[in-house]
Amino acid sequence: MAARFCREMSLIGTESFDVRNQSMVDITISGNTVRFIIITVPPPDVADRIDAFRLALSEVGATLEARTYPPHVTMRTGAIVPVDEVASFAAAFVSHVGHQPRFQIETAALEQSCYEANGTTRYFIGYRIVESSELLAFNRHLLDFTRYRKSSATHFHPHLTIAFHDLTADRADRVAGWISNNRNLVPDRFAWTCDNVGLYHKSDGIWQVYRAALF
Repeated sequence: MAARFCREMSLIGTESFDVRNQSMVDITISGNTVRFIIITVPPPDVADRIDAFRLALSEVGATLEARTYPPHVTMRTGAIVPVDEVASFAAAFVSHVGHQPRFQIETAALEQSCYEANGTTRYFIGYRIVESSELLAFNRHLLDFTRYRKSSATHFHPHLTIAFHDLTADRADRVAGWISNNRNLVPDRFAWTCDNVGLYHKSDGIWQVYRAALF
């Protein structure tokens, strides 16, 4: 079963909304359900700096998975939605978001770690996000929208991913060596004002916006 939905942008407030350089085009959805991730994206100037660093590391480590996503911070566990309820789900989600106060997002230290996925050790490189009271409150608000939530997990460890998933042990070692030898090319921090949250779906191998709200 396949369905086509026009990506929608929902404006809360009066400012123009670009969903950070995404264009309004149709996306193709195959299957009976649609998986959404729920993320916020930085403004274009910050996103460009993040992406330049991601590109540098992906070239060193031959790792591409992270670049199938826009630079982002995941705001809560995602959702798996029946195809015939996608439009109503998205409208209800945006309504739940409502008029939120904007708040600052700021990265902390760059971290390197590993995790287990399907019996395989994977490696991660990214920045921790400062857990401000405003960020945590927004996460709790989004979790209150329980419709088709992907899991009951409520833990929240905000981070900005630079490389992950296809970062094997040897690739991670190469990247770590590059970071150690090129400290002057490693951004100390990123900071921006959070003014959006969106539902993103993987289409044609890239995570793209389906519907997002600006506040």
